[in-house]
This record gives sequence, C-alpha cells and structure tokens, in this order.
Amino acid sequence: MSNAQFEFTEYWRQIAAVRKRLVHALETSDDEKVAALVADVPALQNSDRMPTKSAESLTIAFVGQYNAGKSTIISGLTGNRNIRIDADVCTDTVTAYEWEGVRLLDTPGIHAGYPDHDELTYREMDRADLLVFVITNELFDDVIGPHFRELVFERDKSREILLVVNKMDQDPGTPDVKRPDLEKVTKPLTVDDFGTVFIDALSYLNAQRESDAQDRQELVEISGFGSFVAALNKFVQDRGLLGRLTAPLFTMRSAAQQAEAYLSVEMPEERAALELLSRKRRLLVSSRARLNGTLQGVR
Repeated sequence: MSNAQFEFTEYWRQIAAVRKRLVHALETSDDEKVAALVADVPALQNSDRMPTKSAESLTIAFVGQYNAGKSTIISGLTGNRNIRIDADVCTDTVTAYEWEGVRLLDTPGIHAGYPDHDELTYREMDRADLLVFVITNELFDDVIGPHFRELVFERDKSREILLVVNKMDQDPGTPDVKRPDLEKVTKPLTVDDFGTVFIDALSYLNAQRESDAQDRQELVEISGFGSFVAALNKFVQDRGLLGRLTAPLFTMRSAAQQAEAYLSVEMPEERAALELLSRKRRLLVSSRARLNGTLQGVR
C-alpha cells in the first residue's frame, strides 16, 4: 500500500464518525426536545453513484485520452475493484462515484471518434473543482495536444488541471526525458505549473493483489501512485477546498450546543426562549445553504 493518503477523505471520515456519535446521543436522549434535534444534523452523502453534487463534496473529473487509464486510476484511488477497466473505449457515459466526500467523475475519452462523448465530457469539466487530465506514456498527439491547449488557454482552466502521465511502466523513458516533449504543448507554461505526475496505475492495482510483501512494495514504488495522491492533496490545500468540510461541522456543533442548553434548564419560559433561538438559527443556516448553492451555480 502507498503511505500517502488523500487528506480530504480522511477528514470526511472523521466528520462522519463525529456525526454518528452525535446522532446516537441525540436519538437515545430521554428529553424529547433533545431527541428532536437529530433532524438538524446534516446528512453526508455516501453512495456508490451520486447523480447530484452535495454541498460538502469535492468533485474531481478524470478527462483526457481514451484508453489512458482513467478508470484504472479511480479504482486505485478508491479501492473500488468493480470499476470496468478495458483496452477499448469502455466508458461511454459520465459515471459519478461517491467516495468519502469526494465525487469522482469517470468521463469518456476525448476525440475518440464519438462526438456525443466529447459533449458529455466538456459539460462535466465546467462543473468540476479539479480536472485530472490523463495521457499515456506516449504523451500528447496531434489531437489531444490541441485539446489540452484549448482547455488551458481558451477555456482558462490552467489552475484547475492536474496533468497525469500514466502507463510509465510501458516505457523506458524517464520523466526528465519526457519533460521537453510535454512542454512543447504546455508552453509558455511548464509541466510544474500543472503539478505533473508520472505514474503506472496498473502496477498499483497489481500491488494490492500481490501476496509477497517485498514484491508488493516494489510494485507500489514502480507505480508512483503516492506522488499522484500527494499532488491531489496539494491542490486541495492550495485552493482552500478543505473549508467545505467546516459547514457540516458548524451545524453539528450548533445542534450539540442546543442539546446542552436544553439539558441545563428546566423552566418552561427558558425552554421557550431556547426554542425561539433554535428556530432563528435554522432559518439562518437554511439561508446560508441557499446562498452557497447560488454562488456555486454562478462560479
């Protein structure tokens, strides 16, 4: 296993654990007012396929060449072995995988002779927080290269793109050897401007099936998958996207504080005042959620 962890999912897991404990404490309370507060605890999306983006989720779209290994990378990242991996154009729709607070979009390959695939992919690109642009060890060709430049310079997505060169185990060329050819397409920007990583995702999947510890570790090192996860972490940190997780935390804290307040008073008048404050707080939280949704829709 790689020693790198995607930090967003780790924080999301911790928040989910806090939520579980809070819900249990509220539901098992003998105080009716406290038990009713469970309705204020926000839900966290956690399904294999999620058609809509939740407020706290992070959306990462895997785009680029067909047969570049996008599905393989997603399988390696999530541990989901049910994702179809094939040498043909096997992804013909945009599939969303909800993975611990992260929405991963597996898109059809661009310019593989299927115009409807391209339309689907372009649509999802505009909705994603991060584009993982995947090419193979053969680098840009005369179709994918112009497409990449269109995204970067015409659609102004340079800050949203992480460039991944996959299938490095099929090529003796090193990243240093490949860098000049890559920068013929990225210029005047450099590969560093896109956080470029060189990996072999299939080696990482093979490592998970390897029983010998030494062979498994060698495959992990060959895969370079840890550098990919580290690049994702850096992107999330640089863009301040971890802040999305604070919204459900604040709401849960508010519910816990309300429960504490109810349990600390007995006078009917005091409880009535607390109930009024609770209603006003719910209105404020609802208004903030609607505002965030509107802002996300126009970003």
